Amino acid sequence: MFKNWFGRATSPTLDPRFSFAGFHVFLLNVQGSQLHVLSFLPPELVFVSALPMEACMGTILNHPAGPASMIAAANFQPNAQFDAYLHHHAARVFAEDSGLQAEAKHQKRGDVFVLDARTPDPGGYVPPEDILGAFEVSDGSISAHSYRGNPQYRVVSINGICDLPPALWNAMIADLHASGQLRVHEARS
Repeated sequence: MFKNWFGRATSPTLDPRFSFAGFHVFLLNVQGSQLHVLSFLPPELVFVSALPMEACMGTILNHPAGPASMIAAANFQPNAQFDAYLHHHAARVFAEDSGLQAEAKHQKRGDVFVLDARTPDPGGYVPPEDILGAFEVSDGSISAHSYRGNPQYRVVSINGICDLPPALWNAMIADLHASGQLRVHEARS
C-alpha cells in the first residue's frame, strides 16, 4: 500500500488531536484522498525534512474522531517497510540491553525474548503480537547476530500502541539523520 501512494503524497500536516506518548498522526493527501499516518518522528523533523517511509508506522483506517486511545488493531494498517526498519534496529539496540544480557546470563541457553512493554503480564502469558523478537542464548551470552524478528509482532495490538524503549527510537532517528533522510532545522539569522 505505502509504495503505491507515497511518491504522490503532498506535504504532511499534523493532526493535533493525535499527538501522544511520543507518537503523532500526520495527514497526507494522496490523489484526493486523505490518509492518517502514525509516526514516531516529532513534527519539527517531519516539517523540515518530510516523512520518510521508514518512519511511517502505518495508516489509521476509518480515522476516529476521538482520543488517541481509539487507534486500535482493528483500524490500523501496518507498513512493512517500517516493520523491517524496526527489526533491523532492534537487533542492534537490544543486543546491548543490560536487562536482556542479565536474563541470558541467568538462563544459560535457549532464547531470550524482547517484549513490548505494553503487554499486561510480562511474567505470564504474552500474546504473540506483543513479542518483538528473540535472541539465541549460548553459554549465558546473547549470540552475535542471532536476533529473529517475530512476524506476528504488531505495532498496534489489542493491548494498544507499542511501548518500546527510547534507545530504539533514538537509534532509528539517528540512522535517518545519518542517511540524509532527515535534516536538522537550521535557525535563520
